[in-house]
Amino acid sequence: MTLGTLLVETKTKYGFVPIYKLRELVTQTAVENHLERKGVKLSTPLISTTITRSRKLIAILILLDLEIHIENVINLGNTDEIFPVKQGNISFLKDDHDKYNFCLMQWAVPPAFTSEQHMELPREAILPFLSKTRINHGAFGIVYKVRVADGHLVDYDVS
Repeated sequence: MTLGTLLVETKTKYGFVPIYKLRELVTQTAVENHLERKGVKLSTPLISTTITRSRKLIAILILLDLEIHIENVINLGNTDEIFPVKQGNISFLKDDHDKYNFCLMQWAVPPAFTSEQHMELPREAILPFLSKTRINHGAFGIVYKVRVADGHLVDYDVS
């Protein structure tokens, strides 16, 4: 089964690609095999540390069938630190339609949250909830108890 198929199946199963699955699926061997099957020839071999720092970026390009851009993206020094990214800041894709789809697909791999981080997320953001239960409501909204996918809470004491 190809990496692209595994990513699509994971996204379908959970509604997003959990970080722990991303780490499991997007490996140097898996990426190289996927690119070979897609007929994408790289001028320089991928380095495992590059894959580790760019897993989300690579997964999104594969989910969008834009594998041909992986080498260019990596050679420009892009890593997963670019996320969340706005459409106007995507210099590694030229086509406006591809940029738009990339911006939407970035939420297929939700971010990891840290206790020291404030994020304002767009409406289309997918949150990494495996389950949610309504526990209360009030004048300003509804309160849910959620179960967050492994890898999406960093530096939290969840005992």
